[in-house]
Amino acid sequence: MAVDWADYEAFAWSNAKQDPMDGQERAKLAARAADLLELDAADREAVWGHASPPGRYAATVIRVAPQVSHRFRPAADRARIDEVGLKLFKLTPDAARAARRACRFHNRELGRLPGLPNPRVQRSISAGLQPDGCGPSRGYVVQEWVRGASLEDCLRVTWTHSPVDGALVRGLLAQLFGDIVVPLWQAGTVWWDFRDANFCYDAQDGLLRVIDVDSLGAYADEILRTPQRWQARDKGRATALARLRRMSVRLLGARQVVAASKIERGLQAAWREFEPALRRLGHAEGAGDAARVALGRFIDTLERMGLLGNP
Repeated sequence: MAVDWADYEAFAWSNAKQDPMDGQERAKLAARAADLLELDAADREAVWGHASPPGRYAATVIRVAPQVSHRFRPAADRARIDEVGLKLFKLTPDAARAARRACRFHNRELGRLPGLPNPRVQRSISAGLQPDGCGPSRGYVVQEWVRGASLEDCLRVTWTHSPVDGALVRGLLAQLFGDIVVPLWQAGTVWWDFRDANFCYDAQDGLLRVIDVDSLGAYADEILRTPQRWQARDKGRATALARLRRMSVRLLGARQVVAASKIERGLQAAWREFEPALRRLGHAEGAGDAARVALGRFIDTLERMGLLGNP
């Protein structure tokens, strides 16, 4: 089965807590993926997909070549999705449980969350369990393929060798809060799992997007069934705010021209003024507009402190 495994092989396996699939495992997985996609014989012989490195529960995500005709192409066309990625779960007990949750979330809940669709949030087309007569079923999600590199790779690899300028960091902070956090939280879709690996940055279009959207389902029950209650979401928001603050520190540090201690001190002061506006999102009409004003002040404060100016 013609899947390109170059990106999968380039993963930093020496630092990983998992081992790569061997050739036989890859071939079997590719064959099962081709069956799931219902590829014709000609496409199976050509390079029809490119495999990404694994995740905690995902064995890989295969980016399906855009010229390939497959079972989910009509649905992708209706959603105006040009490229799709096929996320294939591992077969471990933990991954199997995560796959079952993902199927329920993508098929029944994701499309109903307030504030979605959002152009900065990855969309999904389908999810399910692929039966295997010789073994356990494998979970899968068919989703929009988002171009670019994970924010984690940018911060840990790319930008350590090529520091970024202040304008880029300013833009990323504006997108993270202004285009993602503020509109979704104000609509009621609050979640906690903010990690660099859950964001993708495309240097070509300069856009930051949320990927691996399973985390948005953390409080789906409360959001969809008891939207007037905020107990779970507000508890998760506290965790989210701490993570967003640390993410902001890492983005500011990507410039590599300001001492870490200065970044910490400067951000602490600016964050103290910004955080209350984020805590009010979803609780009051007009809180979104107020948070955007607070975001402007937050970024301007960082600018005045010299944390965003170009060297």
